[in-house]
Amino acid sequence: MEVTGRKTQWEGSFLRMVLLEYRDRQGRTRHWEVAERTNTDGVVIMAALTPDRRLVLIRQFRPALESYIIELPAGLIDKGESPDEACRRELIEETGLAPESIQTLTDGVISTGVLTENWHAMLATGAKPATKEELKAFPPDETEDIEVIHVHLDRAFDELSEMEKRGERIDIRIYGIIELARRKLDKAEA
Repeated sequence: MEVTGRKTQWEGSFLRMVLLEYRDRQGRTRHWEVAERTNTDGVVIMAALTPDRRLVLIRQFRPALESYIIELPAGLIDKGESPDEACRRELIEETGLAPESIQTLTDGVISTGVLTENWHAMLATGAKPATKEELKAFPPDETEDIEVIHVHLDRAFDELSEMEKRGERIDIRIYGIIELARRKLDKAEA
């Protein structure tokens, strides 16, 4: 298997659609459509916890889905920015909270059939209201419509189930990242 060519079909401010040409195991030429992020070094998504172990969720309108979605705070990593820096910035921008510490849970890819971006799952602990200086440095993005929700980490799955029963749509990544965060916290407390 080998990619033998690529042609940009369309490019916007944050995405580029590319038609890949590749050779399969039998030597046949095939084509595949992919979406590439532009002007970014990846994406961060975080399990952010307050000092009393409340998980910070957001309810955000997603135009692509024409719906509000319950998700974890997340965002693009600016060029030259570290995942830790992006995690801190995005948490302040989206929730008004600043973490005391940040750790990497895992790095990887999602939606591998179409996306080329790298994701960094982070654990941000000790999240407290950001200072005036932090809020000024990282103001909310005016294009985002976000409501902040706190649920206790120990009841997160039950709370998400209740939200789903009320008709909320849940980002499926939440479940795995909560479990990674719990394991990291349990290991640190042991």
